[in-house]
Amino acid sequence: MDWYYTRAIRTGYSAEHQIADGNHVLGGFRERDEAAFYIVFADRSDGGTEVDIVANRGR
Repeated sequence: MDWYYTRAIRTGYSAEHQIADGNHVLGGFRERDEAAFYIVFADRSDGGTEVDIVANRGR
């Protein structure tokens, strides 16, 4: 999650971490082109993590 957060900030997005329904989520917005993202990090039973990314670029 730290990698995604750092990349978002470096490319001009705001970024906020929260916990929703027991999963870590990271979301943000970039005003100059109205782009946004929402990432869900879900723990797997085998110890891994599933990552779902929803993103748009103001369209």
